Amino acid sequence: MLTPDEMLAAGEVGGRRNVEAKAAGLPDVHGYFGNGLEIHVIGAQAELAVARFLGVEWEATINTFKAPDVLGCQVRCRSRYGYDLLIRRDDKDAEPYVLVVGTGPFYIVGWIYGHEAKRDEWLAEHGKRERAYFVPKDALRPPESLHAIVA
Repeated sequence: MLTPDEMLAAGEVGGRRNVEAKAAGLPDVHGYFGNGLEIHVIGAQAELAVARFLGVEWEATINTFKAPDVLGCQVRCRSRYGYDLLIRRDDKDAEPYVLVVGTGPFYIVGWIYGHEAKRDEWLAEHGKRERAYFVPKDALRPPESLHAIVA
């Protein structure tokens, strides 16, 4: 559970990410046409939640794009608990991907390596966007096991 001050601090980082992307003329990726600011803010807050869960300092990076978010892990936040972990075809195979759900409070559901997520039966198209892998929650390792791979 993030404190109000942590939510605000991460929200500011997300806002800065959005401003930097707009200033650089970067389009929202993967066919997304929603509220970019909201996605950046929630994503930054989810990263901070994972950092707190792992007991490490959050780096709060800006303009790092595909670089890992927290201790070599990619954090993926979905707004609703019913949503699966989303993995793109060009996501790195060797990195762990952590599913966080919610918009505050945030729940760390589990994780999987990129190469394990790229299974044909999980490849789907949703919302008229490019095909991606949607990994069911029951296929994820428990969040507690993250401590062993990032130690």
